[in-house]
Amino acid sequence: TEYNEKQVHKYQLRAYLYQARGLLGADPSGYSDPYARVVFGNRSATTHVIEESCSPVWDITLVLDAVEVCGLPEDIASNPPYINIELFDEDVLDHDKLGRVVCKPVVFNSGAYKCSKLRWFPIGGTKRSKGDLLAAFEMFRLGGIELPPLAPYEKMKHPVPADIRPKLQLTRVEVLTWGVRSMKDYKMMPVESPSLDIEVGGKTLRIDKIDSVKRHPNFNVPHDYVDVYLPVLEEFLPPINIRILDNRAFGYSPLVAVSTIKEYGQYRTEYALHDYQKSDGKSLDNESCGILTEIHPANGLTSGLDSKSMLEAKSEVFGGSTAPGESLLGEAGIGKGLDLSSHGLRQVRETKRE
Repeated sequence: TEYNEKQVHKYQLRAYLYQARGLLGADPSGYSDPYARVVFGNRSATTHVIEESCSPVWDITLVLDAVEVCGLPEDIASNPPYINIELFDEDVLDHDKLGRVVCKPVVFNSGAYKCSKLRWFPIGGTKRSKGDLLAAFEMFRLGGIELPPLAPYEKMKHPVPADIRPKLQLTRVEVLTWGVRSMKDYKMMPVESPSLDIEVGGKTLRIDKIDSVKRHPNFNVPHDYVDVYLPVLEEFLPPINIRILDNRAFGYSPLVAVSTIKEYGQYRTEYALHDYQKSDGKSLDNESCGILTEIHPANGLTSGLDSKSMLEAKSEVFGGSTAPGESLLGEAGIGKGLDLSSHGLRQVRETKRE
C-alpha cells in the first residue's frame, strides 16, 4: 500500500520494563545474566544487564523516538503495530536467547493522557522459554499530544514513572533451613557439602555450607533473614528462587537442586519497625521506612526441589505435622499458618516412583 506524506506520522514509543520472573537459568550456576531488547519499527533499545538472576528487576523506561508509522491516526490507535521484546542471557562468547514477547502498545493521538498499568506478558519464542515480563507500552503521536514528563534520570537510566511502577514496601523475608536428606548423586559423586542460595527481589541470601552431610546433615545456622523492598500488591511479587550447590574440591560448586516459590503474599504480617534491625545491625528508621512487613516462618512449609533432591524441614522445628516415616521437602519460611506439606509429600512419592 502506498501512503502520501499526510498519512505518515511520527510517534514516540515508551517501553516501561519493570521486571521479569521465572526466566530460564541458562548458565551452569542455575541463573542467567538477563537483559531485554525492545524492537519497534526501525528503532531498538536495550536494558542494562542484571547479573546472576532469574527474576531481574530492570525498572527502566526505554524511549524510541520519531518512529514513522503509516496510516490514519484513528486506524493506528485501533490497530497499533506490534512491539517485539527479546530477552537474552549475556555471556562472554555469545548471548543465549531466553525468549520473546510480542504485544501492542496503548496509543495516544490527542486529548488527555491517562497512564497505563503494568501487566504480565508470557514469554515464548523457543521450546525452552518460560517466565513472564512485567511491563507496559505507550505510543504518543508527536505534535498531536503533549508528552508526559519522564521520571528523573538516575543511575544511568530513566526508571518507570511513579504512577506506573508498583508501590514498594520494606519487607523482611525470614527463612528456616533445617538440613538436607536423601540427596542423590550428582555426576557420579555424592553430595557431601551443600550450601543454599535464596534469591528474592534482587537480593540473594546465602546459607553457609554443611561441612559433611554424613557426619551432620543440618545447617549450622537454621534461621536467617533478608530485608528487601517488595511490591505491596501480591500480583506483582517476584518469586523466591532457591538453589542448592555442592561445594567440592578446587572451588567447584555445581548446582544440584532448584526450586521456586511463586505465591506467598497472603502470609505477610506487619510489625512496628522499632522491634527490628537491618541486616547490617543498624536500627531501622521508623520515619523513613514506615511499617515493616514480615514474611515469616511457616508451620510445616514445604516445597519440592526437584525429583532427585530433598531439603528437609522437620515437623518438630516448624510445628507442622507429617505422616509417619515421611519427611517434608521444604526450604524457606514464608508465612504464618502456611502449610504446603501435601505438596511436599507428593514430591516425595514421585521421587520414590522414579
